[in-house]
Amino acid sequence: MTDILYPVIEVRIGSDRITVRELAWREALAFLQQLAAAITATLGTDGTFTLTPQSVQTIVAGSAELTEALLCKSCDRDAAWLARQRTTDILALLDAAIELNLSPEIIDRGKKIAGRVQAAFGPVPAPVNGIPARPAASSTSSSAKVTASRT
Repeated sequence: MTDILYPVIEVRIGSDRITVRELAWREALAFLQQLAAAITATLGTDGTFTLTPQSVQTIVAGSAELTEALLCKSCDRDAAWLARQRTTDILALLDAAIELNLSPEIIDRGKKIAGRVQAAFGPVPAPVNGIPARPAASSTSSSAKVTASRT
């Protein structure tokens, strides 16, 4: 990383050095929404999902649309350029993009925000088959369990 205010990682692709950057906040929110949809699609039948750096990388790499969106924005390249690159080069760019855009600092702040929202509004029922559940009439009657860890 070369800049504290706008972190970047340079990745060598052939004779070129590609700068991978942290997304702007609006881009990051859009990416996180897409990522949340992809995670929701991978939940077990009991609604559980274990979030690890490897599971996130698997989800992102498994979704061409999500990967393309992240790399186009973080590398300032278009989809046609990405399509011409070798798989190993795309994976190197993806690794750098995930390192920057799902850093421990970003994840920790997201967890804190989720905890504050949950504290203010109570647990939110999980979507079923991608369809958001309707809130319960009373926040105490909700059967969904949402947890957030605070550090």
